[in-house]
Amino acid sequence: IEDFDLAMLSKLIHPIGLYFGIPHDSEDVRYKKIVGQKGSSNLIAYREYDDFVLPLDSNEDMHELAQNIRNHEYPEHCNLTLKTMKFITHHQLPTFLYFDYSPEEKAFYKIFKKLSKEYKNYLMFCTVDLKAVNESLDNELKFYINLMGGGIPRKSNRGMIRIAHFTDRFRRFRSFGPLKEPTAQFLIRNYLHDNIKEYVASEPLGEKNFIKLATGIRKINKKKFDELLTHKLTTHLVYVYSSTTQSLSSDIGVLVTLARALEKNKHFSISVLDHDRNDLDGQIHTNLPYVLLCNSTFKRKAFKDTFNFTSILTFLAENVSWLKLKESFLEELKNDYGIDLMSQIKEANQSQTDDLMKDVIVNTNEDSENIESNEVGEKVVAS
Repeated sequence: IEDFDLAMLSKLIHPIGLYFGIPHDSEDVRYKKIVGQKGSSNLIAYREYDDFVLPLDSNEDMHELAQNIRNHEYPEHCNLTLKTMKFITHHQLPTFLYFDYSPEEKAFYKIFKKLSKEYKNYLMFCTVDLKAVNESLDNELKFYINLMGGGIPRKSNRGMIRIAHFTDRFRRFRSFGPLKEPTAQFLIRNYLHDNIKEYVASEPLGEKNFIKLATGIRKINKKKFDELLTHKLTTHLVYVYSSTTQSLSSDIGVLVTLARALEKNKHFSISVLDHDRNDLDGQIHTNLPYVLLCNSTFKRKAFKDTFNFTSILTFLAENVSWLKLKESFLEELKNDYGIDLMSQIKEANQSQTDDLMKDVIVNTNEDSENIESNEVGEKVVAS
């Protein structure tokens, strides 16, 4: 092995990484994973994301050796794990996915393996065992699988296939018809020829595309979200979450409180959207919750602070100057919870304090002609 030309091999297999000189007594985690599989070979190819080991012969012709390594850069097919998923998204690899319960036991699995050999140079092929996913405690993996599937049916024994595309923006393509080879061939060929319409996930929520969760809060889907961006008079606060959002329960409590405080504003709404079952904007939002303001003027404006009542109300004060906050609500916060909201807003926005304090209380004497009788005494949060 001392005479082996590593420099030449590295050029022939670039950009695949090349490592050398790992001693036999090494504590390196990668070495421990492969030492039991390498046999007597001093030269191996190792795929880290699926722990595949390919023993090599250092006496083999250099070009044939390099070709052998390249042929094994990607597997013909593999099971989708979190490590594999991150590899796919990092390198933006188009991926053919077969979702099923114990997929290796199903009739379509033979077809899946045949397709993986035929289209290996075009797509990554992965199986998704829904039974294992449902039993898993890995919420991050569940999020990705929900996203890739476009809203996987909660209780289904039927398999399904998808193609996930990550270049430029995330897109998803689905098959129509029975789970057989002609159906899969049709999906792959039309995807490769850019002759298929993407499948946009939009959770079924009835004719009006929303469900009323609480007073002033609606659950919406992708279709309704797109409509919000066209509204000229109404501004919408949208809270995007997934099944992995640990703060969901407490955050909904904040939104309910916010809706109660702003209930008199006819041109303002609060909505929530499940990113597991709905696409949003062609991007995979993993840092959830994702909170944004929407209307036809500025389309989207993201909230980037820590989510709590004070910070979200301050955000609204900076961006929606006409919002009116009930006077009685400020007193409730101060008396029941010891929260002096205006002091907190003042501290968070020192540069805007004078304007906030100047405009926060409606002058019922000067502005009474602009305020309906049932709104007198309310407070205004203004930037």
